[in-house]
Parts: sequence; C-alpha cells; structure tokens
Amino acid sequence: MQRSRTYLYYCKLLLVSLYSLTSCNSKHEKTTHPQDPDTPTLFAPSDLSEAEKKKRIDQAAADLRAANIEADRELELIKARKFERDKAYAKQLAESRKLTVEQARKDIKGMELDSLDLENGDSFSKVKVLRADDIGLTISHRDGARRIKYNDLPKFIQDKCLYSESTEPSP
Repeated sequence: MQRSRTYLYYCKLLLVSLYSLTSCNSKHEKTTHPQDPDTPTLFAPSDLSEAEKKKRIDQAAADLRAANIEADRELELIKARKFERDKAYAKQLAESRKLTVEQARKDIKGMELDSLDLENGDSFSKVKVLRADDIGLTISHRDGARRIKYNDLPKFIQDKCLYSESTEPSP
C-alpha cells in the first residue's frame, strides 16, 4: 500500500511540474495551478533557469519511472501469492473430492439389487456389490461374478458412486 502511495506522489509531482512550466508566464510570481496540500511544489517557475527546471523535471520523471518499476514488482509479487493460494485451494478441493468419492464407494459396497440392467443391454439378477474401485464395480450375481465399468452402469448407480466422465481415470 505504501509503495502505491509513493507512485501516486511521484505522478502528482511530475504533473505539477509540467503544469507549472506550461501554465505560468513571467508576469506571475506564483504558480497558477490549484494547491493541493498533498502535492509538493518543485519550484516557482520564475525563480529557476530553464536548465534547472529541465533538470528537476527529468529527475521527477526518473523517480516516477523507478516508482513504476517498484509498483510492477509489487504487482508481480501479489500475482505470485494469488497463484500459490489458488494452487493450494485447488489441491485442497481435489483432496476433498477424493475423500468424498472414497466414502461413496465404501457406502455402496454390500448393496443388493433384485436386478441390474446395464447401458449396453446386459441384465443381471440377485446382484450384490462386492467392491468399488477407480475402474468400476465388481458384483456377484445369480450366474457368477463380473466387473463392470462405471460408464456401463445405470445412472442412479453412477450417481451413488459420484462418477462423472470428466473424473474417469485415463487408461
């Protein structure tokens, strides 16, 4: 915050200097710009030579450039801190999602259904969920056991397992 104020201070300083040089004529002893108590006055134009005026304006411009560079550095630091916070938040969110999915998979284990109709048309009767993992469900049914991928399961089971195609692991 202090650096931003410094930058604004130098902006005002440069503007006052430029205004003083362009708006005052030799008949006036004082500058004609409105006086702002927070804005410094570099000089009274009639008191200094043209070379001295130019020197002071050049110095004010150099100070302004330095303040601008410092403000850019501060902005980069702020952006870096924000990036790190966002990265930590995304990591925390992913971990939370992972724990939620793991809990949903634990909860579905042992679920029993009279029948299960898959998206591909297969049908099973007297189904019991034995295991849920990253790929899908392992079930036992009247005729044996089978592993079924999540995308082949009916929507209501996909929802119970918190499955979505965007979170499916790549082969």
